[in-house]
Order: sequence, then structure tokens, then C-alpha cells
Amino acid sequence: MLETLKKLPYPLSGVILALFSLGNCVVEIAPLRYLLLGIGLCLLVALTAKMALVPKSLTDALKDPVLCSTLGTFSMALMVLSSYFFPRFPLWAMVVWSFGLVLHCSLIFYFSFRHLPYLKIRQVHASYFIVYVGIAMAAVTARLPFQVVLGRGCFYFALCGFLFLLPVVLYRYIVHRKIMPPQRPLFCITAAPGALCLTAYLTAFAEPSTVLVAVGAVLSGVLYMAVLVRVPFLLRFEVFYPSYAAMTFPFVINATAMDLFRSSVESWFLLDVAVWAETAVAAVLVALVLFGYLGLWPKRNAS
Repeated sequence: MLETLKKLPYPLSGVILALFSLGNCVVEIAPLRYLLLGIGLCLLVALTAKMALVPKSLTDALKDPVLCSTLGTFSMALMVLSSYFFPRFPLWAMVVWSFGLVLHCSLIFYFSFRHLPYLKIRQVHASYFIVYVGIAMAAVTARLPFQVVLGRGCFYFALCGFLFLLPVVLYRYIVHRKIMPPQRPLFCITAAPGALCLTAYLTAFAEPSTVLVAVGAVLSGVLYMAVLVRVPFLLRFEVFYPSYAAMTFPFVINATAMDLFRSSVESWFLLDVAVWAETAVAAVLVALVLFGYLGLWPKRNAS
């Protein structure tokens, strides 16, 4: 059992986050929602057990800037998980949400002092968005009044992080293109921060600015399409890398953002189609990556 836990890669937390988030996208289909919740909980328990029973693996992960940045999906997953508890167990939901927020804030401080001062442009990856923009999940999952207030503060921090990191990350991928195959799927995370900020803004503010919503929708849409066109090329790898977890949550949060955007404007048929299409794409990619973690990655000829 311990040997199995040792083999679990920490990027699996990104798949857990995607499963919980996808469950909230299909809230009207209760059996599917709770199936996704159940799978996510099993994986969450397993990953938490690894952290507790194999602490050296966590220490080693924290020393690596890329792995360290992906750990932010664990705290984000806890915040999303709290939304499942809130209707019946509000106290437990508040505890889980608060723990996830404190954990993410701790990661921001640790990453900023341990890794950020020593990074060179070739070491920058889209996974760094997780650290500084992922905290916007607090706004998305806030339910109680004090959570909403904290969530709004987190949104402003995440928005600043997004606007600062976006040109740096794009410059890294456009100018310094040489990236090792195991790290190439991380580019998909570029699609997440814009959609996450838009989702947080539409969720945490009762009267959002039409202009800001429109700008956010266009920007997140452009980043989504830029990543989506790269997906077929990334899927050509014969070997399954744990970094393929990056191909899950970014597509789920875009479907969520599109759904909220549709609700905030006059309903158009094209927006309805877009929501269903993005949800379907997200579901397929989450299933495909989950199969990869289960050892069922489809074999292809390397090219």
C-alpha cells in the first residue's frame, strides 16, 4: 500500500480539482455529479495519505519550483470541495474552505521567498499562475458573508497576479520555445487564469461592470482558443506524463466562466452551444487524463 502511495505524482491534485469543478458544472445531473465527487474524494484521500506517510516526497516537491507551483491545485481543490458540503454541513464547509485558503496563502509566501527571487526566464512556466491566480478560487467558492469579503480581496490579488504574469509567461513561451516534453502540457494552464478571474468576478460581485466582463470574456476566450489548438499536438506523445493534469482544470473553468457569462447577458443560442461544447471538451479531457493516471493511456507512435 505504501509503495502505491509513493508512486502517486503530486500533479494528480490538478485532476482532483478538475473532477470537483466539473461536478459543479453538471449540478443538474446528480448521479454524474456525485460520481465525480466520489472519484475525486478517493484520489484526495490517497494524495493526502502520501503527504502524511511519505513526508520526504512533499519536501522534495516543495524544493522544485514547477512541482511546488502545481501544489496550489491541492488547496484550490479543498475550496471547491467545501461547496459540496455547504448546503447540509455549513460549519464543515467553512472549516475546509478556510483551511484551503490558509494553505494557498502559505504557498504564495513560500514560493515568493523560496523560488521567485532565483528564477530565470527559461525556468518560468504557466504553472506559476496556479500560485498567484489560483487564490481567486476563494471568491468562486465563497458562500458566507465573511467569505465573500475575503474572496473579493483574493480576486483583486489574483487579478494583479494574472496581469503581471501573463506577459512574462507569454514571452517565455513565444521567445524561449525550448521546453522538455514532460513540461510541455503545462502550457495548457495559460487558459485557466483569465477564466478563473472572470468566474470569481461574476460570482463575488453583485453588480459587475459590463465593460470588465466583456474584456474578461474576450481575453479568456482568446487564451482558451490558443491553448485548445495546441491540444492535438500535445496528445501525440506516446508516454503519459503527470503534467497532463494541466489539460483538465483549465478547460473546466472555461466552461464554468462561459456559463456564468451566458447568465449575465441576454441568452443567445450561440452562447448555449458554446457552454455545452466547452463542457463536453472538458469532460473528455478530464476522462482521458484520468485514464492516463490509471495506466490506460492510449499508445501512439512517437512523432
